[in-house]
Amino acid sequence: MPVLILDCQAPDFPAQLVKACRDVGAVMLVNHGIPESLIKAAYDDWKPESGGFFSLPEAEKRKFLFSDLSPQHDDPEIGFYPFGSEKGSDHDAKNKGSVNLNEYYHIKTGIAGSYPTTGSFRATKMLALANEALVRRVLDILEAGGPSKADAPHFGNLAASLSADKWSTFRWLHYPPVPMDGDDTERQLIKVHKDKGCVTTVVAPSQAGLAVQDRNGDYHRVPHRPDGIILQIGEGLELMSNGYYFAGRHTVMGRPSQMQNPRTSAARFWHFTPETRLTAEITNGDMMSKYWEKKDLKVA
Repeated sequence: MPVLILDCQAPDFPAQLVKACRDVGAVMLVNHGIPESLIKAAYDDWKPESGGFFSLPEAEKRKFLFSDLSPQHDDPEIGFYPFGSEKGSDHDAKNKGSVNLNEYYHIKTGIAGSYPTTGSFRATKMLALANEALVRRVLDILEAGGPSKADAPHFGNLAASLSADKWSTFRWLHYPPVPMDGDDTERQLIKVHKDKGCVTTVVAPSQAGLAVQDRNGDYHRVPHRPDGIILQIGEGLELMSNGYYFAGRHTVMGRPSQMQNPRTSAARFWHFTPETRLTAEITNGDMMSKYWEKKDLKVA
C-alpha cells in the first residue's frame, strides 16, 4: 500500500486515516490547519541557509551539547548532538556499529532552558503548539477507530495519556553536505529503524527521502509536500493496540549527488506518560528507559 496524502478536512478523513495507520503505519497530512508561513518561519530558526542554529560554528553549537545540558535538566535527551553522534538502531543487523549522517537538536517544550539561547525561536515554539493540537485530534480519531478492549486490553485514553511537554521530543535535524564515494546509486542516509512512543510527526522536510515499510515488508517513498506533515505510528502505540496499528521500519534514502545539498527536517516524537501501560508487562517508562540505555544516554 502506498503512503497516502490525506486531506484533514475531507469527510472520509477519519476512515482513511485509520486504514492507512493499520496497513502501512504512515500518512501525509495536508489541509491540517497549520499555516505554511509558520512552518517556513520555524525552519528559518534552524536552517543554515537562513542563518539558523545549524549555521553556527561547531564550537558555538557545542555550547549546547546534550551531555552537558541533559544532567542540568534531569533529562537524558536535551541539547545538541554533533554530526555522527547517533548510533544506528538495533532494528536491522546491518546497523551495528554504524552512525547516522546528521546532526540534530532535541527540545522538550515543557522544560525551561530546553531551547538554545542563540535566538528567540518564537516560530518554533508556535509550531510546537499547533502541532500538538493536530496530534490530539489525530489520536482521538485513532482511538475511536481502534481495537476493542477484548483484543487490546490496555488500548485507550490516547490523547489523555499524551505527555506533550517533558517526554515528547522535538528533534530538529540537519543533514549537511557529505562527500560520498562510489557510484550514484540510492542508499540509506540514516539506518533502518522504528520510532518509539505513540506517534511521530515530521513537519514538511526540506527534501524528499523518507521511505517506510508496510506490513508486507515492502518499502514505499513518502510523497514530498512543502505544506505536508508526515504522521507515523510509534512502537508504543503498536504495542498498546496489540498490533492493530502498525509501526513500520523506515529510513531516509538519497543519492550521493543529493548529499551535496543540505537537508533539514523537524521530527516530533510524541510519547505517552511514563506510567501509561502498553502491555500487561511494559509501561512507556520501561520501554524508553531500555531505549536510552541502548543509546548510552544517562537515565535519571
